[in-house]
Formats: sequence, structure tokens, C-alpha cells
Amino acid sequence: MRTESVNTYRSVFKTVSKHEADAYYDLAVDLQLAGRHEEAIISAQDALSQYRTLALQDPKTFTLKVARGLSLLANILLAAKKYGEAMNEGHEALKIFESLIKEDPAAIPSYLYCLKINKYASFHCENDVHAIERSTNVVQHFRELIVDYPADVGWGLAEAFENHGLVLIKHKQLAEANQFSKEVEKWYENLPVNNAEAAEKYMVCLINHGSNLNNAGRAQEALVPMEKAVAVGMQFYEGHSMVTSFTASLLLRHAFILYKLGRYPEALKACKETVSFGRQNPIQDDTEFAGCLVILTLCLIQNGEVQEALKAAKEAVEICRNAPMDKILKKNMFSVLQLPHSLQMLSESHADCGDEDKALLYAQEALDAVLALKKPDCTLPWSLAEGAYLDTMDNLAICLLAAGNLDCSLSILLEVEVLLLERTKMRKGVYTAYATLLRTLAICYCAQGKHKEGLQAKEKLQHISDQLEDTPGLIEIVEIQLRKERKRPSWLAIRAKLGLTCVHQHNS
Repeated sequence: MRTESVNTYRSVFKTVSKHEADAYYDLAVDLQLAGRHEEAIISAQDALSQYRTLALQDPKTFTLKVARGLSLLANILLAAKKYGEAMNEGHEALKIFESLIKEDPAAIPSYLYCLKINKYASFHCENDVHAIERSTNVVQHFRELIVDYPADVGWGLAEAFENHGLVLIKHKQLAEANQFSKEVEKWYENLPVNNAEAAEKYMVCLINHGSNLNNAGRAQEALVPMEKAVAVGMQFYEGHSMVTSFTASLLLRHAFILYKLGRYPEALKACKETVSFGRQNPIQDDTEFAGCLVILTLCLIQNGEVQEALKAAKEAVEICRNAPMDKILKKNMFSVLQLPHSLQMLSESHADCGDEDKALLYAQEALDAVLALKKPDCTLPWSLAEGAYLDTMDNLAICLLAAGNLDCSLSILLEVEVLLLERTKMRKGVYTAYATLLRTLAICYCAQGKHKEGLQAKEKLQHISDQLEDTPGLIEIVEIQLRKERKRPSWLAIRAKLGLTCVHQHNS
């Protein structure tokens, strides 16, 4: 029908026509909704071309249509994954709206739509300088707009804050992200949190702040915003599925930090309470509940309940495989990480139960699940999935070591070592994973008779404390993690099987 309209106007009007331009615009919308992005781009460009010509003749009437046409084109380009072009069109639209809204408040809804498109473009842009600059620009536009039009902006500024934090993390600006999350938390402290929507936004802010602190190796400090967010969630979760999901997410994060700090009985108690909360209350995101079971698995293993841990891990995997991911990903792009996390915990549980064959099988499945996230249609940028990739690779290397495949294990460990060392430059919290990797690497070297390399790896491990002098709490967490690994049933079995005759890794 839209195509017929365009053809009709083209035949009737010999020159540029408002009606034909509008028809092209409407056709572009329809084509985008139908997933025909290349055709939609052409129609949007045709509409925009006509609007530009009409704006030269009547700028007061058609400049807004030019800006709206640019926003639509940018949105279609985003859907087509042409992020660089979307950034260009979005930038031009923003420049036009800056002038328009000073004279015409009626342009505010279109301006907000334009800001939303630019926000998404900044997240998907792979150029770190351009992405951060655009995201910063969007935040500033929202800050200015909310002064005079608070009702129109609504939670737009809060969502821009959230996006900017993610952009900084995506491009490995962790120090800046941490500072920014602190500033955002102060902004929220001046707002009344008196309904579920406000609670949801505030909880996201506190989750991000706690996560940034944890990534910086400041786990003890991370407990503060996490506990504050749990308290907010407990006030508003009843009857609100998203708040319930965030509350469950916060409870599991809180339990995980207790686990990292070596407070295992507290962590196990907190995990069981979290799982109980998840079973009693409808959680919109099924994978959040799977995450609760993953952390419960960790705590059960550490407390010697390996069979119960195996049951929890199996349930987590089953939930992830049956979850309606298309629906869930519209709310939480990180949900795709729960399947590899769950498969890894199933692998580790089998290893601690003494079933090394199944441990190896699920270790490979976990890695495959992460690598699937490299597909073009995945909404999560690979930089945000890299941590899961390294975790699953490390676990696979340990399973191969247990199976006696030392060459493959060593090859994987060396790849992971390089990537983990690079990540420690921005995320000090990664030193716990780096330390356990070096321990495994040292043992693998000596098992192969490469004692010189084994001693060098052990020396790197011993020098980690020198690199963490400004984060004393993290040194303790690294030691807690190493002690935990030494006592795991799976590692005791590996050491017994390898039968190292040298004394180089005696205390490893």
C-alpha cells in the first residue's frame, strides 16, 4: 500500500512534493518493521532528499522533517548494523535539533527520539573515541533538556547515564566508569525513590557501581552499594517483575562477593535465601534465576556438598536452554552469558564429583556457548563477553590437564595468560583469575618436565602481591582464591594423578 502511494505521488507531482516525501518516510518505516533494511534505507534517503529541498524553500515547515528523517535513517542503519553511518546521520540530526528546540518546543518528542537513537549508536560504535564522545554528548543534551522539560525527559537521563557507563566499560575505561558511577549514585540520592520504576533505575545504578568496584578489586567496598540496592528492591518487588528480577540479581551478586571474600558459610546462607526468593517470586528474566543457581553451585562445592552442587548446576543449564531468549534479551543483553556460566559450573561440579569425562565434555560445551556469541546477530559486544571466554578456556585447560592431555592444556593456558595479563591493566579484580592461571600453568610445565618454565610461572605468581600494594584487600582475596583451589577435590585428584616428583610446586 505504501509503495502504491509513492508511485501515485511520483506520477502526479512533477517536482518535489511534501506528499511524496511523507510517503517515502512512511514506506521506510514499514520496510524497517518488515526487516527489509536495505530497501528501508533507500526509502528513508529518498524522503530525506526531498525534505532537504523543501526546507530550502520553507525552512520553518520542513527543517523539523529533515531532522526526523535523519533520525529515522540513523535508526534503520542501526538495525542494519551499519553503525558508522548511523553515527554520522545521528550527529547531523542532533545538530539540527539543538537549534530547533530553542524556537519550537513541539519538537521535543522528536528530539528525545533522536537522542535515544544516538545513545544506541554510541553503544554499538567500535571506535572508542567516537563512542565515548557521542555518549558524553547525549548525556549532556539530556542534562540540559531535563531542566526545562522534566516531565518530557522522564527517565531518559537515567538511561543515558546507564548507557554511558556501559560504553566506558566496553572500551576498557574502567577508572572513568567507576568515577562516573559514583557521580550518578550521588545524582540519584537527590531523587525520591517512591515507586517501582524509580526503584528499578536506582537499582541499576547501584548494581553498576558495585560491579565497577568489584572489577577494580575492591570487593569489600562493593558490598555497600549492593546491600543498599537489595534494601531498595525489598521495598518494591511485590507485584513488579522487573524489580523482582533485579532484586534476585542483587542478592546473587551480594552472595558472590561474600564468596570471593572467603566468607563461605555466609555466602552459602545468602545463596540459599536467594534461590528461595527466586522460587517464591516470579522473575521476568529466567536466566537471573539460573545465575542464582550458578552461585549456589560455587558455594555448595566450597562447603563440601558436591552432589547438591551438581543438582543445582544441572537445573541452571536446563533453565538457560529453555529460556525465551528473544524476549529476555530485549531487557538484558548480558543474559546470553548465563548458559556458558551454567555449563562451566556443571563441568566443575562433575570434576569435583570425580567424573572427569563429563567434566571435559561440559567444559567444551561451555566454551562453544561463549564462542557462539561471536555471531553477527549477537547483541552483546565481544569485549563484554571476553571474561566468560577466558573463564571457560581456563576451565577447559584444567579438564585437559586432568585427562592427561598436557600439550593442549598448556597451549590454552598460554593463550589465556596473555589475555588475562592484558585485562589486569584495567581490571585489578582479574588478578584473582590471573593468579590461579599461573598456578595451573606452573603445575602443567613441571608435569611436562619443563621445570625452568614452571619455576618462572611460580615466580610470576609470587610477585603479584608487589603489583597490588595499592589494593591490599585484593591481595587477601587472591590468597583466598589460591587456598580454595588447592583444597578442591578436583585439584587434589589432578595432583595425585600427575604425581609430580619435583618439589617446585609443592605448596602450589
